[in-house]
Amino acid sequence: FQNVSESPDSDVHQFVTNPVNRAIIAGQDDFIFLRLRHHVENDSIWQKLNQVRFEIGFKACYCSMLDECFQTNERSEIQAVKSCQ
Repeated sequence: FQNVSESPDSDVHQFVTNPVNRAIIAGQDDFIFLRLRHHVENDSIWQKLNQVRFEIGFKACYCSMLDECFQTNERSEIQAVKSCQ
């Protein structure tokens, strides 16, 4: 889902999200799943998120093309798992 408006100039201050389910990401590549660019129109929420961003946790599971699966978190701790369910 990408939240965009009619005017490209106002797109800067909106959340942009991309689904990650069933995505194929090449090794050493990046995948941005959430973005909020700093803009005068979103300054208060951007500042608040910037303050708490290191308190936010996440968990992700991914599998290689060889069906080797791993789970990771916000601290980049990686653990082998049987599958991603």
